Amino acid sequence: MRPTTATFVVSILSLAACDKLSGMLQDEPPREQQARTLLSKGRAAVSKGDYSAAQVALEKAASLNPTDPEPQRTLGEVYEKLGQEAQAIFALKRAAELSPNDPGPRRELAELYLRAGQPGPAVEHLRKAVEAGGGDAEPDLLRRLAFALLRVGQADEAETVLSKLDRANPGDADTMALLAEVLIAKRQEERAVRLLDSAVEAHPDSARVRSARAKYFYSRGKVNEALREFELAAKAAPDDAEIGLARARALASAGQAEQAARLMNDIVSARPTDMSAQASLAEVKLLAKDIDGAREVAEGVIAHQPKNGRALYVRARAIELQSGDDVVRAINAYREAIEADPEQTEALSRLWLLYDKQGQTGDAISTLERVVALGEATPEEEIALVKLYVKTGYHLAQAQHMAEEGLKKDPGNADLLALKRTLDAQVHTRPKGNFGVQVIKGKH
Repeated sequence: MRPTTATFVVSILSLAACDKLSGMLQDEPPREQQARTLLSKGRAAVSKGDYSAAQVALEKAASLNPTDPEPQRTLGEVYEKLGQEAQAIFALKRAAELSPNDPGPRRELAELYLRAGQPGPAVEHLRKAVEAGGGDAEPDLLRRLAFALLRVGQADEAETVLSKLDRANPGDADTMALLAEVLIAKRQEERAVRLLDSAVEAHPDSARVRSARAKYFYSRGKVNEALREFELAAKAAPDDAEIGLARARALASAGQAEQAARLMNDIVSARPTDMSAQASLAEVKLLAKDIDGAREVAEGVIAHQPKNGRALYVRARAIELQSGDDVVRAINAYREAIEADPEQTEALSRLWLLYDKQGQTGDAISTLERVVALGEATPEEEIALVKLYVKTGYHLAQAQHMAEEGLKKDPGNADLLALKRTLDAQVHTRPKGNFGVQVIKGKH
Protein backbone atom coordinates (compact mmCIF):
# COMPACT_ATOMS: atom_id res chain seq x y z
CA MET A 1 0.00 0.00 0.00
CA ARG A 2 1.53 3.26 -1.19
CA PRO A 3 1.34 6.32 1.13
CA THR A 4 -0.64 9.28 -0.03
CA THR A 5 1.01 12.57 -0.85
CA ALA A 6 -0.50 14.17 2.26
CA THR A 7 0.88 11.42 4.50
CA PHE A 8 4.29 11.83 2.96
CA VAL A 9 4.28 15.60 3.55
CA VAL A 10 3.24 15.16 7.20
CA SER A 11 6.07 12.70 7.75
CA ILE A 12 8.60 15.10 6.26
CA LEU A 13 7.33 17.96 8.46
CA SER A 14 7.40 15.76 11.56
CA LEU A 15 10.99 14.76 10.88
CA ALA A 16 11.93 18.40 10.39
CA ALA A 17 10.27 19.38 13.68
CA CYS A 18 12.08 16.61 15.54
CA ASP A 19 15.39 17.71 14.03
CA LYS A 20 14.71 21.31 15.07
CA LEU A 21 13.75 20.28 18.64
CA SER A 22 16.81 18.05 18.89
CA GLY A 23 18.96 20.95 17.80
CA MET A 24 17.39 23.24 20.37
CA LEU A 25 17.98 20.70 23.14
CA GLN A 26 21.59 20.30 22.04
CA ASP A 27 22.08 24.09 22.05
CA GLU A 28 20.58 24.53 25.58
CA PRO A 29 23.01 23.58 28.38
CA PRO A 30 21.85 21.10 31.06
CA ARG A 31 20.01 22.61 34.01
CA GLU A 32 22.91 21.84 36.38
CA GLN A 33 25.33 23.67 34.11
CA GLN A 34 22.97 26.65 33.89
CA ALA A 35 22.70 26.67 37.68
CA ARG A 36 26.49 26.65 38.07
CA THR A 37 26.80 29.56 35.63
CA LEU A 38 24.17 31.54 37.54
CA LEU A 39 25.84 30.69 40.87
CA SER A 40 29.13 32.10 39.57
CA LYS A 41 27.31 35.16 38.28
CA GLY A 42 25.62 35.66 41.66
CA ARG A 43 28.88 35.34 43.58
CA ALA A 44 30.54 37.84 41.27
CA ALA A 45 27.70 40.28 41.94
CA VAL A 46 28.14 39.75 45.70
CA SER A 47 31.85 40.58 45.44
CA LYS A 48 30.91 43.84 43.70
CA GLY A 49 28.27 44.67 46.30
CA ASP A 50 25.43 44.41 43.77
CA TYR A 51 23.12 42.38 46.01
CA SER A 52 19.96 42.90 43.95
CA ALA A 53 21.57 41.38 40.87
CA ALA A 54 23.03 38.63 43.03
CA GLN A 55 19.58 37.81 44.39
CA VAL A 56 18.09 37.42 40.90
CA ALA A 57 20.89 35.13 39.69
CA LEU A 58 21.04 33.01 42.83
CA GLU A 59 17.28 32.50 43.06
CA LYS A 60 17.32 31.25 39.45
CA ALA A 61 20.25 28.96 40.26
CA ALA A 62 18.41 27.57 43.27
CA SER A 63 15.27 26.86 41.21
CA LEU A 64 17.26 25.14 38.46
CA ASN A 65 19.17 22.91 40.90
CA PRO A 66 17.13 22.68 44.11
CA THR A 67 19.38 20.00 45.66
CA ASP A 68 22.54 22.14 45.55
CA PRO A 69 23.13 23.89 48.91
CA GLU A 70 25.51 26.52 47.55
CA PRO A 71 22.94 28.90 45.97
CA GLN A 72 20.92 28.78 49.21
CA ARG A 73 24.03 29.38 51.30
CA THR A 74 25.04 32.43 49.29
CA LEU A 75 21.44 33.67 49.26
CA GLY A 76 21.59 33.70 53.07
CA GLU A 77 24.33 36.32 52.90
CA VAL A 78 22.54 38.28 50.17
CA TYR A 79 19.18 38.37 51.95
CA GLU A 80 20.82 39.59 55.15
CA LYS A 81 22.64 42.34 53.26
CA LEU A 82 19.27 43.39 51.82
CA GLY A 83 17.74 43.46 55.30
CA GLN A 84 15.55 40.40 54.64
CA GLU A 85 16.38 38.47 57.82
CA ALA A 86 13.53 35.92 57.64
CA GLN A 87 14.49 34.94 54.10
CA ALA A 88 18.16 34.72 55.11
CA ILE A 89 17.33 32.33 57.95
CA PHE A 90 15.14 30.20 55.67
CA ALA A 91 17.85 29.99 52.97
CA LEU A 92 20.58 28.98 55.44
CA LYS A 93 18.32 26.40 57.08
CA ARG A 94 17.65 24.95 53.63
CA ALA A 95 21.40 24.87 52.89
CA ALA A 96 22.02 23.08 56.20
CA GLU A 97 19.33 20.48 55.38
CA LEU A 98 20.89 19.86 51.97
CA SER A 99 24.40 19.40 53.41
CA PRO A 100 23.94 17.84 56.88
CA ASN A 101 27.62 16.85 57.16
CA ASP A 102 28.91 20.34 56.38
CA PRO A 103 29.15 22.58 59.49
CA GLY A 104 29.47 25.73 57.34
CA PRO A 105 25.78 26.63 56.83
CA ARG A 106 24.97 25.97 60.50
CA ARG A 107 27.79 28.23 61.60
CA GLU A 108 26.69 30.99 59.22
CA LEU A 109 23.13 30.64 60.53
CA ALA A 110 24.42 30.93 64.09
CA GLU A 111 26.44 34.03 63.22
CA LEU A 112 23.33 35.59 61.72
CA TYR A 113 21.42 34.95 64.96
CA LEU A 114 24.29 36.42 67.02
CA ARG A 115 24.34 39.56 64.88
CA ALA A 116 20.59 39.80 65.38
CA GLY A 117 21.04 39.70 69.17
CA GLN A 118 19.56 36.19 69.54
CA PRO A 119 22.22 33.96 71.17
CA GLY A 120 19.77 31.19 72.08
CA PRO A 121 19.13 29.92 68.53
CA ALA A 122 22.82 30.51 67.79
CA VAL A 123 23.81 27.97 70.46
CA GLU A 124 21.42 25.40 68.97
CA HIS A 125 22.91 25.68 65.49
CA LEU A 126 26.52 25.84 66.69
CA ARG A 127 25.97 22.58 68.58
CA LYS A 128 24.70 21.01 65.36
CA ALA A 129 27.66 22.45 63.44
CA VAL A 130 30.06 20.86 65.94
CA GLU A 131 28.18 17.55 65.63
CA ALA A 132 28.43 17.77 61.83
CA GLY A 133 32.19 18.17 62.15
CA GLY A 134 32.41 15.06 64.33
CA GLY A 135 35.66 14.83 66.23
CA ASP A 136 37.36 17.22 63.82
CA ALA A 137 35.49 20.41 64.72
CA GLU A 138 37.67 23.45 64.07
CA PRO A 139 38.96 25.32 67.15
CA ASP A 140 37.41 28.55 65.92
CA LEU A 141 34.00 26.86 65.70
CA LEU A 142 34.35 25.56 69.26
CA ARG A 143 35.36 29.02 70.49
CA ARG A 144 32.28 30.46 68.83
CA LEU A 145 30.14 27.88 70.59
CA ALA A 146 31.75 28.82 73.91
CA PHE A 147 31.09 32.51 73.20
CA ALA A 148 27.40 31.85 72.46
CA LEU A 149 27.09 29.65 75.55
CA LEU A 150 28.48 32.49 77.63
CA ARG A 151 25.93 34.87 76.10
CA VAL A 152 23.07 32.63 77.26
CA GLY A 153 24.50 32.24 80.76
CA GLN A 154 25.88 28.70 80.41
CA ALA A 155 29.33 29.61 81.69
CA ASP A 156 30.13 26.15 83.06
CA GLU A 157 29.67 24.46 79.69
CA ALA A 158 31.57 27.29 77.97
CA GLU A 159 34.49 26.70 80.35
CA THR A 160 34.41 22.96 79.62
CA VAL A 161 34.65 23.61 75.87
CA LEU A 162 37.48 26.11 76.26
CA SER A 163 39.43 23.97 78.74
CA LYS A 164 39.50 21.14 76.20
CA LEU A 165 40.72 23.57 73.55
CA ASP A 166 43.40 24.90 75.89
CA ARG A 167 44.67 21.39 76.63
CA ALA A 168 44.81 20.60 72.90
CA ASN A 169 46.62 23.84 72.07
CA PRO A 170 48.05 25.44 75.24
CA GLY A 171 48.57 29.18 75.22
CA ASP A 172 46.34 30.04 72.26
CA ALA A 173 45.59 33.77 72.55
CA ASP A 174 41.94 33.66 71.47
CA THR A 175 41.15 30.74 73.77
CA MET A 176 42.84 32.42 76.74
CA ALA A 177 40.96 35.67 76.13
CA LEU A 178 37.56 34.00 75.96
CA LEU A 179 38.30 31.76 78.94
CA ALA A 180 39.10 34.87 80.99
CA GLU A 181 35.68 36.32 80.08
CA VAL A 182 34.04 33.07 81.19
CA LEU A 183 35.88 33.15 84.53
CA ILE A 184 34.75 36.74 85.10
CA ALA A 185 31.16 35.65 84.45
CA LYS A 186 31.64 32.87 87.02
CA ARG A 187 32.87 35.44 89.55
CA GLN A 188 36.33 33.84 89.61
CA GLU A 189 37.94 37.22 89.24
CA GLU A 190 41.39 36.38 90.59
CA ARG A 191 41.81 33.48 88.16
CA ALA A 192 40.58 35.69 85.32
CA VAL A 193 43.01 38.50 86.12
CA ARG A 194 45.95 36.09 86.37
CA LEU A 195 44.99 34.54 83.04
CA LEU A 196 44.68 37.94 81.36
CA ASP A 197 48.04 39.03 82.72
CA SER A 198 49.63 35.83 81.36
CA ALA A 199 47.87 36.28 78.03
CA VAL A 200 49.05 39.89 77.66
CA GLU A 201 52.62 38.88 78.52
CA ALA A 202 52.57 36.05 75.97
CA HIS A 203 50.56 37.87 73.29
CA PRO A 204 50.98 41.64 73.73
CA ASP A 205 49.75 42.33 70.18
CA SER A 206 46.68 40.11 70.29
CA ALA A 207 43.51 42.08 69.55
CA ARG A 208 41.34 39.51 71.33
CA VAL A 209 43.44 39.52 74.49
CA ARG A 210 43.50 43.33 74.62
CA SER A 211 39.76 43.44 73.96
CA ALA A 212 39.03 40.95 76.76
CA ARG A 213 41.15 43.00 79.15
CA ALA A 214 39.35 46.16 78.06
CA LYS A 215 35.95 44.54 78.69
CA TYR A 216 37.09 43.53 82.17
CA PHE A 217 38.18 47.10 83.02
CA TYR A 218 34.98 48.50 81.50
CA SER A 219 32.75 46.16 83.52
CA ARG A 220 34.52 47.31 86.69
CA GLY A 221 33.98 50.99 85.94
CA LYS A 222 37.62 51.61 84.97
CA VAL A 223 36.74 53.34 81.73
CA ASN A 224 40.08 55.06 81.09
CA GLU A 225 41.97 51.79 81.50
CA ALA A 226 39.44 50.13 79.21
CA LEU A 227 39.94 52.80 76.55
CA ARG A 228 43.71 52.28 76.57
CA GLU A 229 43.22 48.55 76.01
CA PHE A 230 40.59 49.11 73.30
CA GLU A 231 42.97 51.46 71.51
CA LEU A 232 45.67 48.74 71.47
CA ALA A 233 43.10 46.20 70.29
CA ALA A 234 41.98 48.52 67.49
CA LYS A 235 45.60 49.00 66.35
CA ALA A 236 46.04 45.23 66.21
CA ALA A 237 42.78 44.66 64.31
CA PRO A 238 41.63 47.94 62.70
CA ASP A 239 38.91 46.24 60.63
CA ASP A 240 37.33 44.28 63.49
CA ALA A 241 33.82 45.71 63.79
CA GLU A 242 33.11 43.98 67.11
CA ILE A 243 36.11 45.66 68.76
CA GLY A 244 35.23 48.97 67.14
CA LEU A 245 31.68 48.83 68.47
CA ALA A 246 32.81 47.98 72.00
CA ARG A 247 35.36 50.81 71.88
CA ALA A 248 32.69 53.28 70.71
CA ARG A 249 30.44 52.35 73.64
CA ALA A 250 33.33 52.86 76.07
CA LEU A 251 34.13 56.24 74.52
CA ALA A 252 30.51 57.33 74.87
CA SER A 253 30.45 56.16 78.49
CA ALA A 254 33.55 58.24 79.16
CA GLY A 255 31.79 61.34 77.83
CA GLN A 256 33.78 61.38 74.56
CA ALA A 257 30.60 61.49 72.51
CA GLU A 258 32.06 63.16 69.43
CA GLN A 259 34.88 60.66 69.07
CA ALA A 260 32.44 57.79 69.64
CA ALA A 261 30.11 59.21 66.98
CA ARG A 262 32.96 59.52 64.45
CA LEU A 263 34.02 55.93 65.08
CA MET A 264 30.44 54.68 64.77
CA ASN A 265 29.84 56.64 61.58
CA ASP A 266 32.93 55.02 60.02
CA ILE A 267 31.72 51.55 61.02
CA VAL A 268 28.14 52.08 59.86
CA SER A 269 29.22 53.69 56.58
CA ALA A 270 31.32 50.63 55.79
CA ARG A 271 28.41 48.31 56.70
CA PRO A 272 25.17 50.13 55.79
CA THR A 273 23.04 46.97 56.02
CA ASP A 274 24.64 45.59 59.21
CA MET A 275 21.86 45.75 61.80
CA SER A 276 24.28 44.90 64.63
CA ALA A 277 26.28 48.02 63.80
CA GLN A 278 23.07 50.06 63.57
CA ALA A 279 21.97 48.79 67.00
CA SER A 280 25.31 49.80 68.49
CA LEU A 281 24.98 53.21 66.84
CA ALA A 282 21.63 53.57 68.62
CA GLU A 283 23.30 52.68 71.92
CA VAL A 284 26.10 55.20 71.38
CA LYS A 285 23.53 57.90 70.66
CA LEU A 286 21.78 56.91 73.88
CA LEU A 287 25.00 57.20 75.88
CA ALA A 288 25.58 60.60 74.23
CA LYS A 289 22.15 61.75 75.56
CA ASP A 290 20.66 61.93 72.06
CA ILE A 291 17.52 60.10 73.18
CA ASP A 292 15.34 60.92 70.14
CA GLY A 293 18.12 59.97 67.72
CA ALA A 294 18.82 56.76 69.61
CA ARG A 295 15.21 55.69 69.50
CA GLU A 296 14.86 56.53 65.80
CA VAL A 297 17.84 54.32 64.90
CA ALA A 298 16.64 51.56 67.24
CA GLU A 299 13.18 51.55 65.69
CA GLY A 300 14.77 51.20 62.24
CA VAL A 301 16.70 48.13 63.42
CA ILE A 302 13.60 46.61 65.05
CA ALA A 303 11.67 47.06 61.79
CA HIS A 304 14.21 44.72 60.12
CA GLN A 305 14.99 42.52 63.15
CA PRO A 306 12.07 42.50 65.61
CA LYS A 307 14.05 40.44 68.14
CA ASN A 308 17.32 42.40 68.11
CA GLY A 309 18.04 42.50 71.84
CA ARG A 310 20.32 45.54 71.81
CA ALA A 311 17.93 47.66 69.76
CA LEU A 312 15.03 46.63 72.01
CA TYR A 313 17.09 47.65 75.04
CA VAL A 314 17.79 51.08 73.54
CA ARG A 315 14.10 51.56 72.80
CA ALA A 316 13.20 50.50 76.36
CA ARG A 317 15.73 52.92 77.86
CA ALA A 318 14.40 55.72 75.65
CA ILE A 319 10.85 54.90 76.76
CA GLU A 320 11.96 54.98 80.39
CA LEU A 321 13.57 58.39 79.93
CA GLN A 322 10.68 59.80 77.91
CA SER A 323 7.68 58.34 79.72
CA GLY A 324 8.13 60.10 83.07
CA ASP A 325 6.07 58.36 85.72
CA ASP A 326 4.76 55.64 83.38
CA VAL A 327 6.97 52.97 84.94
CA VAL A 328 4.80 50.06 83.78
CA ARG A 329 5.35 50.99 80.13
CA ALA A 330 9.11 50.99 80.65
CA ILE A 331 8.97 47.67 82.53
CA ASN A 332 7.09 46.06 79.65
CA ALA A 333 9.64 47.40 77.15
CA TYR A 334 12.55 45.96 79.16
CA ARG A 335 10.74 42.63 79.49
CA GLU A 336 10.42 42.52 75.69
CA ALA A 337 14.16 43.18 75.33
CA ILE A 338 15.00 40.43 77.83
CA GLU A 339 12.62 37.99 76.15
CA ALA A 340 14.62 38.48 72.94
CA ASP A 341 17.97 38.22 74.75
CA PRO A 342 17.49 36.71 78.25
CA GLU A 343 21.05 37.45 79.37
CA GLN A 344 21.13 41.14 78.42
CA THR A 345 22.57 42.66 81.58
CA GLU A 346 21.91 46.30 80.68
CA ALA A 347 18.17 45.62 80.48
CA LEU A 348 18.23 43.45 83.61
CA SER A 349 20.04 46.18 85.53
CA ARG A 350 17.40 48.76 84.61
CA LEU A 351 14.52 46.35 85.19
CA TRP A 352 15.36 45.44 88.78
CA LEU A 353 15.55 49.14 89.66
CA LEU A 354 12.07 49.73 88.23
CA TYR A 355 10.66 46.73 90.05
CA ASP A 356 12.17 48.06 93.28
CA LYS A 357 10.69 51.49 92.58
CA GLN A 358 7.26 49.89 92.15
CA GLY A 359 7.61 47.96 95.38
CA GLN A 360 7.78 44.63 93.54
CA THR A 361 10.55 43.37 95.80
CA GLY A 362 10.36 39.71 94.81
CA ASP A 363 10.72 40.56 91.12
CA ALA A 364 13.55 42.99 91.93
CA ILE A 365 15.42 40.25 93.82
CA SER A 366 15.06 37.54 91.17
CA THR A 367 16.07 39.97 88.40
CA LEU A 368 19.09 41.25 90.31
CA GLU A 369 20.10 37.68 91.12
CA ARG A 370 20.34 37.03 87.38
CA VAL A 371 22.67 40.00 86.94
CA VAL A 372 24.89 38.68 89.73
CA ALA A 373 24.79 35.12 88.35
CA LEU A 374 25.98 36.40 84.96
CA GLY A 375 29.01 37.96 86.63
CA GLU A 376 28.06 41.41 85.38
CA ALA A 377 26.87 43.01 88.63
CA THR A 378 28.63 46.16 89.81
CA PRO A 379 29.80 46.30 93.46
CA GLU A 380 26.87 48.64 94.10
CA GLU A 381 24.43 46.08 92.69
CA GLU A 382 25.90 43.32 94.84
CA ILE A 383 25.41 45.52 97.92
CA ALA A 384 21.86 46.30 96.75
CA LEU A 385 21.07 42.58 96.58
CA VAL A 386 22.41 42.08 100.12
CA LYS A 387 20.18 44.95 101.29
CA LEU A 388 17.14 43.38 99.64
CA TYR A 389 17.91 40.04 101.30
CA VAL A 390 18.16 41.78 104.67
CA LYS A 391 14.96 43.74 104.02
CA THR A 392 12.95 40.61 103.23
CA GLY A 393 14.74 38.09 105.44
CA TYR A 394 15.35 35.99 102.34
CA HIS A 395 18.60 34.02 101.78
CA LEU A 396 20.32 35.49 104.82
CA ALA A 397 23.18 33.00 104.76
CA GLN A 398 23.88 33.92 101.12
CA ALA A 399 23.66 37.60 102.03
CA GLN A 400 26.19 37.09 104.83
CA HIS A 401 28.57 35.32 102.44
CA MET A 402 28.23 38.11 99.85
CA ALA A 403 28.91 40.76 102.50
CA GLU A 404 32.04 38.91 103.63
CA GLU A 405 33.31 38.56 100.06
CA GLY A 406 32.63 42.24 99.44
CA LEU A 407 34.59 43.24 102.53
CA LYS A 408 37.59 41.25 101.34
CA LYS A 409 37.73 43.53 98.29
CA ASP A 410 36.72 46.72 100.12
CA PRO A 411 37.41 46.32 103.86
CA GLY A 412 36.35 49.84 104.77
CA ASN A 413 33.00 49.92 102.97
CA ALA A 414 30.56 51.45 105.46
CA ASP A 415 27.45 49.89 103.87
CA LEU A 416 28.94 46.41 103.93
CA LEU A 417 30.18 46.77 107.51
CA ALA A 418 26.71 47.81 108.67
CA LEU A 419 25.06 44.99 106.72
CA LYS A 420 27.53 42.47 108.14
CA ARG A 421 26.69 43.48 111.71
CA THR A 422 22.95 43.21 111.01
CA LEU A 423 23.36 39.85 109.29
CA ASP A 424 25.55 38.40 112.02
CA ALA A 425 22.80 39.17 114.51
CA GLN A 426 19.96 37.91 112.29
CA VAL A 427 21.61 34.67 111.17
CA HIS A 428 22.43 33.64 114.73
CA THR A 429 19.03 34.51 116.19
CA ARG A 430 16.74 33.48 113.30
CA PRO A 431 14.81 30.20 113.82
CA LYS A 432 15.31 27.50 111.20
CA GLY A 433 12.84 27.45 108.35
CA ASN A 434 12.12 29.31 105.16
CA PHE A 435 10.75 32.76 105.83
CA GLY A 436 10.39 35.97 103.90
CA VAL A 437 9.30 36.63 100.36
CA GLN A 438 8.97 33.67 98.03
CA VAL A 439 10.57 34.55 94.72
CA ILE A 440 9.33 32.77 91.62
CA LYS A 441 12.24 32.57 89.20
CA GLY A 442 11.62 32.92 85.51
CA LYS A 443 11.76 35.29 82.60
CA HIS A 444 10.86 38.91 83.27
